[in-house]
Amino acid sequence: MKTWRSSPRSYFCTVRLQAGWSSERLFRLLVDQMNTVENAKGTNGPTPGLVPAYEDFKRVAFLLRRLELENLVSGAMYMNQPVLGFEPAARDRAEYVELTRILGLDPDKLIFPVVVAARGGSADNINLRFRSFAGVMYFLSQSVQVPEEDIAAGRVTVTEDATGQTFDWQQVTQGLLTIKSSSKRPEFEIKLCRTQARQVHDQRVRWNSCMAEIFLSCAAEDRERMRPLVASLEAEGRNLWWDRQIKPGEARDREIDEAIHHAS
Repeated sequence: MKTWRSSPRSYFCTVRLQAGWSSERLFRLLVDQMNTVENAKGTNGPTPGLVPAYEDFKRVAFLLRRLELENLVSGAMYMNQPVLGFEPAARDRAEYVELTRILGLDPDKLIFPVVVAARGGSADNINLRFRSFAGVMYFLSQSVQVPEEDIAAGRVTVTEDATGQTFDWQQVTQGLLTIKSSSKRPEFEIKLCRTQARQVHDQRVRWNSCMAEIFLSCAAEDRERMRPLVASLEAEGRNLWWDRQIKPGEARDREIDEAIHHAS
């Protein structure tokens, strides 16, 4: 039986629903260090010349994901403190034993407070250190497959492993992002990007309409009478929403409810 007060939805579930990515991918992308385990720490800036430590962290993210899929771990709040709680059955799983060993956690504990600190960690809690936005961008830049001619010309830094061989950054970024290069324009991808850009634009327009400071709704027969008022308010620079902006086929009641909710 759980001994902590669970939140309505676990952090993992919330993250997956809002971002569309698994907890494993988000940990690998956003977290720079967990306890003393570093996640390709040297990638928070320009490309390093030597391979940074990443394998243990990648393994930790994988193990957490495995336990999550079997409902053996979840996030919760206890006295306004985020915690990571494991089910008692997790003690018998090799994944839990390995996870606690790598992170230096006490395997006899099942509930670990999650803290954000500058460094370190202890056997009693899980300390996360997050990447900055710039750090995330630098990290993702390692997923670019650089053309051979640019490497030969010395335009980029080449990362080498302990044997002096060129390191394949896909070992770090695999499953997160891959950016390929080509001398030809990828027509299909361009069309797809334009379609997605239009969808994003339409969503932004819709969102901005929901952030209006004035909400106006009226019966269909009164719309013509309302036009002068609408024109006057818009001329004053007021951000106005009225139900004439609802497109055919949209759920009228839902659109109006959203507009009322977001109107200031």
